[in-house]
Amino acid sequence: MTRNHVRRQVSLSAAALHVATLDPAAWHEHAIAKDTVKNPLKGVFLGGPNAVQAEATLRSRFGYNDAKIAKLKGDFDKREYFNRYSAASPQED
Repeated sequence: MTRNHVRRQVSLSAAALHVATLDPAAWHEHAIAKDTVKNPLKGVFLGGPNAVQAEATLRSRFGYNDAKIAKLKGDFDKREYFNRYSAASPQED
C-alpha cells in the first residue's frame, strides 16, 4: 500500500538542486569542504582536507567559481582565531 505524499514546491538554484541530489558520501564531502574553506583550522585540527584541497574539491567536483569561494571565505582571520582558542597562547586576565 502506498501513500500519496504532498510535496511542497521549493525553488532551488541549479547548484542547490545538484547538491540536494547527491549521494550521502558526496553530500558529506561537500559539507566538509565548505566548512574547511570557511574555517581552515578545521582541516588542521580535525583532519580531513586542508584549505587548498578543499577549494580544489569544490571547484572540480561541485562547480564552485572564484566568487563562491570568496563568499565562503568571508573575513576569517586565522591568526586571531588561533591565538584566541589555542591552548599554547597565554591567557589574558
